[in-house]
Amino acid sequence: MNKVRQTHVQHTIQDEQHSASKLLKAALVVFSESGFHGATTKEIAKVAQVNESLITRHFQSKQGLFLAVIEKNMIEARSSLSYPLAKTIEDELIAFSDSIIDVSIKNLAFSRMVLSHALQNSSFADSMKNQIKNVGASLIGERLAKVAKNEGLPEFDYKMVEGIVHKITYVGTLYSALLSFQDVEISRKSTHEQVRFFWASLRKSLIS
Repeated sequence: MNKVRQTHVQHTIQDEQHSASKLLKAALVVFSESGFHGATTKEIAKVAQVNESLITRHFQSKQGLFLAVIEKNMIEARSSLSYPLAKTIEDELIAFSDSIIDVSIKNLAFSRMVLSHALQNSSFADSMKNQIKNVGASLIGERLAKVAKNEGLPEFDYKMVEGIVHKITYVGTLYSALLSFQDVEISRKSTHEQVRFFWASLRKSLIS
């Protein structure tokens, strides 16, 4: 490939990535304000200042874009584990749970809308579960492996543990907090107790 063509290809790729990024940012705003059903691809494209056809090109559909925003938030949450490495698995899991809560509360309007839509639409809920499963390995697995080694514990299924903590956090805390049923901090304490109980049971099986 000659230099002119190579430069053109590189610029095209950069433009594609830029337009996709703009759509993701705009979609977060529009979905948060209007909900899934109220949001239109036309409005999202307008806010992103790109052609509406790019939504189909990058994400196939409005739901595809919606799922992509959810995935982006998940990846950001998993890549922002800036808290110090804990001394025990229990403390590491609680810190991880707190990070999920904090990111969700940061995007409170969007998080509430996602949960509400998932409760009303089972097919979307299934798609979201599959999307979560397809997100790559996170930093928590590496962190758990280090802490387990420091604690002298045998290896275990870190991804399974992460998944259960995710479930405990969303059901135990975010389900209540996002739907305004209960204060976030009260729910957070309840989640800590559930995480401790889960890990105590698993730890017992590992060392028995």
